[in-house]
Amino acid sequence: MSKIDNDVLLIIFDELKNDNGTLFTCALVNRQWCKMAIPILWKDPIKNQQFNEQLLDIIKYSLPYESKKLLLSHGIDITSNLQLRKKPLFDYIKYCKYLRFNKINEYANLMTKSIKETDYFLIKREIFKFYISKCSSIKFLDLNFTERYYQLSHDDLMKYQLLKFPGSINCFSELMELHCDSNIDSSIFYGFAEICKFIQKIYIYQLYDNPGLIELIKVQKNLKKFKYTASKFIKYKINEFTGIGKALENNSETLLHFKALDDLYGNCFIPGVFSKFKNLEKLILFRLCYCFQQYEFEEQLSFTSFPKLKVIHIQDASIYTVKKIIEKTDGNLIKIAIYDIEYKKDYDNKPFQDLIQSIYKNCPNLKFLRLEIKDEILEDFEKLLITCNQLEGLVIESCRWKMYNNYNIKNLLLLLAKSSPINLFKFKFYYYWDFDQISLNLFFENWRGRTPLKFYMVDTDKFLSIFENYKNEGIIERYEDIEDIYFKCFEW
Repeated sequence: MSKIDNDVLLIIFDELKNDNGTLFTCALVNRQWCKMAIPILWKDPIKNQQFNEQLLDIIKYSLPYESKKLLLSHGIDITSNLQLRKKPLFDYIKYCKYLRFNKINEYANLMTKSIKETDYFLIKREIFKFYISKCSSIKFLDLNFTERYYQLSHDDLMKYQLLKFPGSINCFSELMELHCDSNIDSSIFYGFAEICKFIQKIYIYQLYDNPGLIELIKVQKNLKKFKYTASKFIKYKINEFTGIGKALENNSETLLHFKALDDLYGNCFIPGVFSKFKNLEKLILFRLCYCFQQYEFEEQLSFTSFPKLKVIHIQDASIYTVKKIIEKTDGNLIKIAIYDIEYKKDYDNKPFQDLIQSIYKNCPNLKFLRLEIKDEILEDFEKLLITCNQLEGLVIESCRWKMYNNYNIKNLLLLLAKSSPINLFKFKFYYYWDFDQISLNLFFENWRGRTPLKFYMVDTDKFLSIFENYKNEGIIERYEDIEDIYFKCFEW
């Protein structure tokens, strides 16, 4: 077998970074491949996996002699049930680029049967010290807590601040992604603000105006993505977000993604902050109906221009607001997802027609669309299908006020079979569409000769024989029951 250049192997293995099984197989080929694959495998060995007993063994074995001696002096023998008997082939921990606080909690809990809180803290401190001394340039840090460890973890962070351990500056100075809870003591955020200047992604839970967090956001030089979720344990008013909003304005040139999720308690940024985000490419705003100042917030959005916006997900906004946002996007939108649009039950069809027109007049590159449809506006919807000829996926909701609409799924399916652009073959149907065997058979027959369908709806089992028949004939590639109606709406 001819030897492949290391640089080539690195490119290949990096493409396999999310396929641990294949990457592990590559590591078994020969010594050269093993040396190249192991550092990639160990960047994040616990990603999306349940606890790995082998990893715990490696941590136990690799802890410095001084740490083991200290623990033994307190009656804690972490090596008593150690399965690993030989020295590992690699210094695995030094390859880790991801550090998750909750996982350290798990390690400490599994290393001792002691119920003494001091023993638990002591083990965790030594694990943190070990990771920080070994890992140069951690890229991802998660300081979020499970509810089980919530108060305990906050106390622990205060007692053992990560940045006071030897090697912490070398460990965290190249941090690129931070997940955190804004209830953490300000001094911890101030510490990170001194050494972390190039964080690209910040995801915050329990958001409020923590002074240290404000400073950390303010000093960033390349912040690209910001996401927050609502407070679970505390409730704040809108003016508590003023400091975070001002800090984000400092990053207005680099900020590309803004996501506000599950804002159950009415927290919201001051309305004017979005006018600064001229370079946004993705905007996700959920539960606007809970905002303390929803009217002012939507008014600001309707006047704000997002010329580079490519993706928008928006929930509980008025038709007028969504229409105005779309009209100010300079034709760059490729994904639009509109959830639970706000309108009066006695509205005529004009607001819906205006929204659809704003889409097909301003979104020539649109590839994915989630939209609420009334049966009375199918003529306008057909113009959208014809004009937005780059469409690949369509998520169709029936109008929520069913009593005010005539729902004829046959008309919609005939329209889709007749006027869908050539690239469109992915469909999802939500809410009250009343499918029947005749309409489905007719749609699938009219689809013959086109790209096989990916067809998702509620209660596919009612028409199982139809779906299986057309799948066997190659007209349907895949069919499924709908599950996630929000964040995965464009996944097929």
